[in-house]
Amino acid sequence: MTLILSIIIAIIIVCYDQKKEKQNKNVCSIVSPDYTSYITNGGLPVIDYNHLNYLPGEKCHLIEAANYFVTTKNKKYYRTYSGETTYKKNKRYRTSDTTSYSVTDTSTTVYKGRIIITNKRIIFSSNDEFFCIPLSNIVTYVPYSNAITLNLKKGHKSFYVPNGYVIATLIYNILNENKRFNFKK
Repeated sequence: MTLILSIIIAIIIVCYDQKKEKQNKNVCSIVSPDYTSYITNGGLPVIDYNHLNYLPGEKCHLIEAANYFVTTKNKKYYRTYSGETTYKKNKRYRTSDTTSYSVTDTSTTVYKGRIIITNKRIIFSSNDEFFCIPLSNIVTYVPYSNAITLNLKKGHKSFYVPNGYVIATLIYNILNENKRFNFKK
C-alpha cells in the first residue's frame, strides 16, 4: 500500500513539473496550418499589417506568438568572519581574518509577445519589451522544434515559438530573396 501511494505521488510530481515546464516553453500558434505549409514549401507570403512603422521597401511576412527569455546573472560577495569579537566602550572589534566567497544569482524573465518578421528586420513586441534585429546582423540561426536561436554579430537572442523550423525556413527564404534582387552585374 505504501509503495503504491509513493508511486502515485511520484507520478503527480513528475506531471506537475512537466506541466510547469510546458507553460514556459510551449507557445500556441496564431498562424493557420495552410500558411505554415506555404512557407515550408518555399513561399514568401506578404501580410498587410497597418500597425507597423515600415522602412522604405519593407514588407511584413509573418506575425507569430513568441516568448523571449532574458537570463541575468548577478555576482555577489559574502564575508564570513572567524575568530573572536571583542567590545570596548560600546564599540565592536573583530580580532581575526575575514574570508569572502562569491555567489552567482541567476534570474530569468519571460516576455510573452509577438515576433514580426519582415524582409529587412525581426521585431519582438510585448507589453514590457520591444526591440528590432536587422537581418544583416544575423550571423547564423539554429532552429528547434519549439524555439529558434539567432546568433548575432553581438550576442544572441532566443525565442520560444510554436515551430522554430517554420521561422528558420522563412528567414532562409527572405535572405535568398534579398540576395536575388540585390545581385549586381
